[in-house]
Amino acid sequence: MSLNIYWIVLYPSSLLISSLNSFIALFTFAYINLCFLTSEEFAGIGSAWPVLLGGQAHWTVGLVATLISVSSIIAADTFAFVGGKAFGRTQLTSISPKKTWEGTIVGLGGCIATSVALSRIFLWPTSLLSAIAFGFLNFVGSVFGDLMESMIKRDAGVKDSGSLIPGHGGILDRVDSYIFTGALAYSFVKTFLPLYGV
Repeated sequence: MSLNIYWIVLYPSSLLISSLNSFIALFTFAYINLCFLTSEEFAGIGSAWPVLLGGQAHWTVGLVATLISVSSIIAADTFAFVGGKAFGRTQLTSISPKKTWEGTIVGLGGCIATSVALSRIFLWPTSLLSAIAFGFLNFVGSVFGDLMESMIKRDAGVKDSGSLIPGHGGILDRVDSYIFTGALAYSFVKTFLPLYGV
């Protein structure tokens, strides 16, 4: 134990690395489990899809939940960026100075709209309220992951988590929104929806 504290004091970047490892493990575990969720009521979705996309046999609740979750987060980030650039006036937090309340609200709208639209295409979740709740949950998880990664970078005194992708920072800068969303989506599908018979 004292060796770990000594290591963190001498090498503060080791704290950043251990935090990133924990985040990556949470992200990976949640999305892998989510992809393998299945349901008997979900068997009808593949009939509308070509064999090239897997047909009926390969579509599961977990796969569709993952597709909706990932697509919603992409939409949330895109809408938040555009909304922040167009309407942004009020700073969201000092942790990430370029994020604005206006961009956040536009991002929330884009995330929920994408979740609802894809739920109509994929026929899951079946109720509108569940699709809205899923979009809202995806958005909350993405904002939380983004702000947590910003806090880690601020503590480490760096602007980007890496230099692998020029102009965009490192890999963690691209996937920070997905870190907590996988666990939230998995919990939503396994716990919340069965409570309400969806």
